[in-house]
Amino acid sequence: MKATTLVSVARRTPRPILRMATRRPASGAVIGQVFRRMPELLSPAGRKARGVIRFDIRTGSAVETWYATFGAGTCTTGRRVDTRPRVTISLEALDFVQLASGTDPIELFRAGRLRLAGDTYFGASVGELFDLRP
Repeated sequence: MKATTLVSVARRTPRPILRMATRRPASGAVIGQVFRRMPELLSPAGRKARGVIRFDIRTGSAVETWYATFGAGTCTTGRRVDTRPRVTISLEALDFVQLASGTDPIELFRAGRLRLAGDTYFGASVGELFDLRP
């Protein structure tokens, strides 16, 4: 499945079904698929970005940590990095999937559903780093 198709499906999926898909045991597979496809959606702003974003994604009491590394016009994702993150974004799995399908990070931040630590400006621009147009 293409990354753009995954984004489109997530946008059209009713919230109760997304909530079920972002609970254990399915959450790990869903989150993994999002991270594997992130590099395909890199925007022009994302190609210019430099730094590492750490994502702490909560599912119940468990936390999954993923990283997105930007530099040299590319984005790589994974579970480990050797570089200190520029920002850490913490949120629930459901909110992460909504963020990855185009929900404004500022909206999630204002609602108290997304927390930022570190370079908050870089973290708040995460929505601009990927081309998530419908």
